[in-house]
Amino acid sequence: MVDTAGIKPLALDVVDKYVAALAAGDLDGFKSAIGPNYVRHCQAMPPALQELHGTEEFFAFLEEFMDA
Repeated sequence: MVDTAGIKPLALDVVDKYVAALAAGDLDGFKSAIGPNYVRHCQAMPPALQELHGTEEFFAFLEEFMDA
């Protein structure tokens, strides 16, 4: 049996770190958490932005959004 007691707190610490980086405007810190096969799904966006594939497309969107 695998002991998973410490996995959830560790995962939450990682998420907290990257959310804090994004909230502080530290895009480089946030970008270090995103893998190359990232897919962003957001039904609230216009059709062209509802699904973004890969880091290049997502980071371009994110940088434009953060500058606005």
